[in-house]
Amino acid sequence: MNPTQSAEPSFRYIEDAGEVLDRAHTLLLNPTPQNLDIACSALAMAVNQITGLQAVLAARPSPDLAARVIDLRKTIGLVSSLLEHAAAYHVNLIHCMMDAVVVPVPQAPCGAPGQRLFLEA
Repeated sequence: MNPTQSAEPSFRYIEDAGEVLDRAHTLLLNPTPQNLDIACSALAMAVNQITGLQAVLAARPSPDLAARVIDLRKTIGLVSSLLEHAAAYHVNLIHCMMDAVVVPVPQAPCGAPGQRLFLEA
């Protein structure tokens, strides 16, 4: 087996993981609940690709492959940071919404002025 044949699956895993991470990155730039849900699914796919890559990389990777792995790590770091910020945003939003809810305490009517309450025993 020549080196290019053994490297092809590695490059494929890196390319697929990179595409999925780019998709998650784009979604996390607008962290709506729906986008967060889709991004989490995309991240699960990226984890599968990276797990496959780890299984293929038993030997020391070529310099070209190593450079692509470094780029993939940078992308993972960026997506991780965006995901943390999105989570913090939504937690803060929920806290603000809870703080903003003012539930008035119902006051029992005491009766209008001038009215009298009579009790018969």
